[in-house]
Amino acid sequence: MLRIITDSSSDFSLEESLEKGCELVPLKIIEEDRIYQDRIDLTVEKLYEKMAEGKDLKTSQPSPNDFLKIFENVKDQNDEALVLILSEELSGTYQSAMIAKEMVGEAKIEIINTNQVTIPQKLLVLEALKMREEGKNLNEIIEKIEILKEKVKVVAIIDTLDYLVKGGRLSKTAGFAGTLIDLKPIVTVKDGKVAVIAKARGKRKALEKLWQKIESEDSIDTEMPMILVYSGNKDYAYQLQTFLGEKGIQVETMNPIGCAIAVHVGPGACGLAYFKK
Repeated sequence: MLRIITDSSSDFSLEESLEKGCELVPLKIIEEDRIYQDRIDLTVEKLYEKMAEGKDLKTSQPSPNDFLKIFENVKDQNDEALVLILSEELSGTYQSAMIAKEMVGEAKIEIINTNQVTIPQKLLVLEALKMREEGKNLNEIIEKIEILKEKVKVVAIIDTLDYLVKGGRLSKTAGFAGTLIDLKPIVTVKDGKVAVIAKARGKRKALEKLWQKIESEDSIDTEMPMILVYSGNKDYAYQLQTFLGEKGIQVETMNPIGCAIAVHVGPGACGLAYFKK
């Protein structure tokens, strides 16, 4: 049996992962001396409450042992596994998975650094699951995912860069772009890292700037899945959905950002994850 495994930064819900037949390894959220498992011990709604209260929250990658438990079962069952992990530039999760693979010894386990995080990572996992349903073998799926990971992209509007700077995912210099009043940064993931690619004053202009960046740099492959991503207030995602519809891009699926990524993004973000042609 071919098993598809990913980490919780891919923002599958537990229910969805069970429905799709995808195994999740949770990242951790740390509050002082308490550790929560993403998607298990802490809801994103409770997380935002803690953020509003000014709680000092951090994230931590899964340990090698967290992966080892699953990998040993893969070996014992004589299964195969494809493991799709968030960017190693953003987390030590990939390293933990690689250490666990070495610890388990001879087993049919392949690990891919997606160079992405949140919904673009999820899109890659969904494509792997689809190919598994179509009867593709492990090598065929790996070959296609390596191609697709160069095409998947997210462009998002962030309400503030404070959380990304605080969490070390963005430099203080880059974070300065979001310090002016009502200035909305536009970000993407480039070469595995978060990058500020534009900024605009106010939500409407930010939507226009987001579209300009997509239109000037990419041609969206509308034959492939697209997902709207948001954190906190869903209303902004509906605004983006309507705006994209006016541009001829119909996106029906919305996906909230989970705890592990919300710690670094904060509330008030929205964006589009898609594949380039």
